[in-house]
Amino acid sequence: MKKSDVLDLIKYHYEGRETEFRNQSIAIARNFNKHGDTQLAQYIMGLMSQSDRFMPQIENPSEYLTPVKLDIGPLPLPLSIMNDLKGIINAVNHHIGINKFLFVGSPGTGKTESVKQVARLIGKELLVVDFSHLVDSKLGQTVKNLATLFNEINNLPFKQNYIILFDEIDSIVLDRVNQNDLREMGRVTSAFLKELDRLSPEIVLIATTNLFENLDKAVTRRFDAIIDFDRYTDEDKVEVATIILNELLKQFKNVARDLKLFKKIIYSSNKIPNPGDLRNMIRTSLAFSDPQDPHDYQKRFELLEKEAKTVVFLSVDGQLKGLIALQDVPKENAKEAIAKLKKRGLRTVMLTGDNAGVAHAIAEQIGIEEVIANVLPEEKAHEIHKLQKNGKLAFVGDGINDAPALSVADVGIAMGSGTDIAIESADLVLTTNNLLGLARAFDMSKKTFNRILLNLFWASIYNLIGIPIAAGVFSGLGLVLNPELAGLAMAFSSVSVLISSLMLNFTKVD
Repeated sequence: MKKSDVLDLIKYHYEGRETEFRNQSIAIARNFNKHGDTQLAQYIMGLMSQSDRFMPQIENPSEYLTPVKLDIGPLPLPLSIMNDLKGIINAVNHHIGINKFLFVGSPGTGKTESVKQVARLIGKELLVVDFSHLVDSKLGQTVKNLATLFNEINNLPFKQNYIILFDEIDSIVLDRVNQNDLREMGRVTSAFLKELDRLSPEIVLIATTNLFENLDKAVTRRFDAIIDFDRYTDEDKVEVATIILNELLKQFKNVARDLKLFKKIIYSSNKIPNPGDLRNMIRTSLAFSDPQDPHDYQKRFELLEKEAKTVVFLSVDGQLKGLIALQDVPKENAKEAIAKLKKRGLRTVMLTGDNAGVAHAIAEQIGIEEVIANVLPEEKAHEIHKLQKNGKLAFVGDGINDAPALSVADVGIAMGSGTDIAIESADLVLTTNNLLGLARAFDMSKKTFNRILLNLFWASIYNLIGIPIAAGVFSGLGLVLNPELAGLAMAFSSVSVLISSLMLNFTKVD
C-alpha cells in the first residue's frame, strides 16, 4: 500500500466524498488481503459494513443483488425458532461446511426479518436477489440471468463477508412436475440446481418461502437445514404483540400501557394473526388512535372496572366492536356488617376469583382493606391455610367453588341461599341471607362462651366446697353436711346451671 492511498483516504473523508472514500477503503482492504494480512482486510470491511454512513459494499453495482440495511430493533421469536437460528450462527461461525438454509412458514412469521438479524449478529452484509430483473418473459433468458447472478455471487470480493437472500424463492423453483409451462420452468429449476451445486462454500445463502409444499423436492434437498417458522402458539403471538406494542409506544408520550387489557383484546380474536400482521395492526391502530379521546376503549374499560364491573370484550370477525359490563352487586347491609365486625376487632379479608380491579372496587365500597384476587377455586383452600397461620379463621361463602374453603376453615359459614354443597360443607348457615347475621353470630357465640364459663363457676362451687364437707373432711371444725342436704345442694347446682343457660334466651344481641 502506498502513502498516497492513505492521504487520498483522509482527503475523501474530510471532503465528504463518500463514494470515493468507500472505493479507496475497498482498494486498501484488497491490498492487505493480497499481501497476506487477511485479518486486517476483513476488519476494514467489517467496519465499513457496520457503519450507518455506508450501504453494504459491492464494488460494481449489481442488477440482481440489492444491499439491505440491517435492522437493530428487537425480533421476538418462539424459543424453538431462536434455538434454530443460534444453530445457524454457530455453524457459520465455525466454518463446518453448512452454508445453505431454507426458512419456511406462513406470511408474517418473521422469516425475512430473521435473516436480517442473523446477518447482523454474525457481522455479515446482506444482499437480496431482485427477482424483478432476474425473471424474464423471453424464452431461455431467465436461465441466462440466473447464471449471471451466480457468477456475480461467486466473484464477490471477500465472499465470507456476505449473506445472499433469495426471498420467496418459490418464484423460480416451483415443482417441475406440476408446472403448466413444464419446459421453461423445468429449465429454470434445473439451472438453479446446477448453480446451487457450484456455489462457493464461503457464501452463506438463505432462502425463504411461503409455499414449501410446492417447491421442487430436488431443490429442498440441496439445503443443509430447513427452519419451520410455523411454530407460534397463541401465547407466543400475544407475547410478541406485547413486545411490538412496547417498542412502538416509545414514540408516544404520556400514554398509559395497560398490557393486561391489550392481551385480553388480542386473545378475543377468533384467530390470532401472525407477528407480521400483528405489527401492522398495532402500528395502524396507534397511528389512527387519539389518546385524548374520552370514548377510547381502554379508558372506558378502566372506568368500568373502577365501578366494580367485570368487562367482556365483544369482537366480530376478529375486530373489537364494543364492551359489555357485568356487575355483581354487593349484598345488602354488607358495608354495615363489615363495619360491625371491624368494630369487634376482627380482621376482614376479601378472597375472590374476580380480577383485582373489580375486587378492589367492591372492597372499597364495603370497607374491606385487604383483598386477595384472581384466586382459582382450587386455590382458595390453599389461601385459607396461609391465613390460618395468623390465627383462627372464619370463611363466608355460598358457591360451589367455596366448598373446599368452607371445609378447611376453622368456622365455615354458608348463606342460606347458597348451593347445596356449600351448605353441607359449612359449620354454620345464615338462613336469613343477611350478612348482619355474622355480627349477631359472633356476639352470640361470645356470650354463649361467657355463659359456659359462668356455669363452670357455679358447678365448681359444689365440687370444691360441697363435696369435701359432705365427705366429712371438715367434721373436726364442726362442718358437717348430712346426705339430704348434700343431695339438695347437688340438685341446686344443676338447677343453677340450667337456669343460667336458659337466660341466654333473654340476652340482648345487636
